[in-house]
Order: sequence, then C-alpha cells, then structure tokens
Amino acid sequence: MERVLLIMTGGTITMKKGVSKTLELSEMSELPEEMQYILYTLRNEIMIDVEFLYNIDSTDVDINNWKKIAKCIYENYDSYDGFVVSHGTDTLSYSASAISFMLQNIGKPVVFTGAQLPLSNIYTDGTNNLINSFLLASKYDIGEVCILFGSKIMRATRSRKVSAFDLQAFDSINVNSLGTIGLSFTLSNEVKGRRKSTRLKYYDNFDENISFIKMFPGLSEEVFANMTKNVNGLILQGFGAGNIPTRFFDQIIKLADSNIPIVICTQCVVGKIELELYKVGQQLSELGVISARDMTPEAAIVKLMWALGQTKKIDEIRDYFNRDLVGELS
Repeated sequence: MERVLLIMTGGTITMKKGVSKTLELSEMSELPEEMQYILYTLRNEIMIDVEFLYNIDSTDVDINNWKKIAKCIYENYDSYDGFVVSHGTDTLSYSASAISFMLQNIGKPVVFTGAQLPLSNIYTDGTNNLINSFLLASKYDIGEVCILFGSKIMRATRSRKVSAFDLQAFDSINVNSLGTIGLSFTLSNEVKGRRKSTRLKYYDNFDENISFIKMFPGLSEEVFANMTKNVNGLILQGFGAGNIPTRFFDQIIKLADSNIPIVICTQCVVGKIELELYKVGQQLSELGVISARDMTPEAAIVKLMWALGQTKKIDEIRDYFNRDLVGELS
C-alpha cells in the first residue's frame, strides 16, 4: 500500500466560523473531524500519516514557513511515495514555487492543495481537493511539485490564483495544465514522471531583501527611488512586453551600476517579456535589465530571492534567469 505524508499548514480549509461569523483559525491539536473522516474513507487505499507543521492564515506565510515545509519533505523523502501539503490559497502559488526551487531534481509528487470554503461548511470544495490530492500523490506517475485545485493539476511555478470566488481558483499561465480531473485523472505528456534514481538537491538559502514595483501611470520618481533604496534585488512589473517609463531610467542606471539585479516581468496574465519589441525595451536590455520572459510574477519573485540566496554575482544571477530550472519558463 502506498504511503503519503499530509503536511498541515493552516489556511481556509481547516478554518471555522467564529462568534462574529467570520472565518478564523481553529485549534490544531488534532485533525478536524471532517478531515479524519476523509482519511478513514481512504484507509484501505492509502496509508496516510499527518505532520502538523504550523497553523496560520496563508497571508502570514514567510520564508521561514517555506523552509519548514521543505525540510519536512526532505527529511521524510525516502519514507513516502508522495506528499500532500494542505495550504491557504492566497500565497499557495508562492509557497509551491518556493518548494520547487528548494527541492530540485525531485522524483516524487508534492501536491499542494487547499480550499475556497472550509471543510466545516456543508458545501465545500475542500473534500474533493484533498481526496484527489491523496490519489494523485499515491497512485499516479508524477514526480514534481504541483498544485491540484478543482479539476486542474498545475505545475507549481506556472500557477496563479485567478479568482477569489470561483472554486476553480487557480490557472496554469502560458502553458497547459499538467492534467485534468473529471470522471478520471488525465495527465499530459508534459508531466515529469516518478524517478527513483535521482538525487534530491536541497537549497534553503533565500534573500528576502528585494523590492517588487508594479508600474502605473502617476508613479513618481521619488516613490520609485524610495522603494529601491538598500535592496539586493528588484523586480519591475512592466507594461505589456516589458515597457518601463523612461523617467525611472536614471535610478535604474544607478542600481545597475551597483550590480543590483533588476528583473522585469509583465503585468499581462498571458504573454511574455520581449525587450527587443520597442525602443524603450531595447534600452532596458542595454542597461542590463534581466527578462523574466514568460514567468509568472510569483515565480519571478521567488526565483530572485532564491538566486540571491545562492550568489550575489550579477552574471550568475543572470544565468539562473536565462535557464529553466524547475519548469518556470519556456
């Protein structure tokens, strides 16, 4: 019988309505009754162990939380056929992307999931998401970090939360999903299968001293300068194919001259950075700005923090961004 480790981190899926009728975290000394029932129904199919890692609203997730998840998987890697991480939805794509960079060359499924509605609701998406995640982690040929939500299975570094309302809350950006769930599971040819002979690589260094600035009409040079003071890295979310107002070029030049890596990603949900398309983009390229190509903002942020945790050399960071490390770019 396959063995799966369920890693509990909090989030909506285990919340309950408080006195004020708002959702709030519940005590996690033991599994919620609804989750106990799910594990009971699967007892003849999958052996499931539970690790209570922490219990927080995912809006409070930070790098230390990522490290706890990665360490838990790394230390238990040889003992299980797969892993399911129960996580809040708001920062789920960030966390799943972070684990992708921290646990490279992984050969088993690490399935992140959550819910838009708690298990304590009579109507909830959490039940199906959990059951399907257990099945994916134990029964199917997948060897990478992914997100299962609703009817979609998505590569972690390509996922985004696209709806605060829809039960199909996540989507795969710029690439097809790894699979779909209907009357059965269907995996695409793009899925990385299970691999027994691979050696898991563990990286847990991050540098969170970066800034992320979304361009908008009216953003002042003073605010831009203040947001880029004393940072070790910068991500600019530009217009369209990667256009940045020229009024910020003087500050960009100062940062580039100080060997501060500057990465540009697009505000568009679909598409990629093409700095050669417009003169302003060509000028940015000549200044040494690094293209995130078709990466999601979530993956670009995590990758820059991870890259800075490995090295401060601008050429090495540029090389990281020019290479697809864990399926984050085409």
